[in-house]
Amino acid sequence: MHNPQSGVSLMELLVVMFLLSLILLIAGMPLINLVTGSKLQATARELASNMRLAQREAISRGLACWIRFYESGNYRLSIPDDKGEYIHKLVQLPNGITVHRNLPTDLYFLPTGAPSMGGTVILESEQGEKLYVILTPATGRVRVSEEPPEWD
Repeated sequence: MHNPQSGVSLMELLVVMFLLSLILLIAGMPLINLVTGSKLQATARELASNMRLAQREAISRGLACWIRFYESGNYRLSIPDDKGEYIHKLVQLPNGITVHRNLPTDLYFLPTGAPSMGGTVILESEQGEKLYVILTPATGRVRVSEEPPEWD
């Protein structure tokens, strides 16, 4: 016998939709963390690369190069072109990445490649993950680390 009243009630449908949403949310969390982590790593690698570029250009051109840090966390890379005129490149941080630093507003690299001072730039994601871009004072070595430097 076929019951014309058989079927799915609205309440059963809502429970199933809720459970499916919950499963999708839980399954998507690692993906969200992966995307945020890779964004943080890419930002740290770009900053370290720009520091190294400023250092190399200072040595090869015999002119000081610098990075100016702004309160927003964005920064500007200034390097000379072939005519000795400075080119300025503004780098904007992705949304959700904040910056803490103990470097001066203007970080100079002298023609010898030596930095005006060493220090650390801490990049932090919305989830609280941190990466450290470390500039060693004496040697000018630039590196990215998950751990803060011992001397900081």
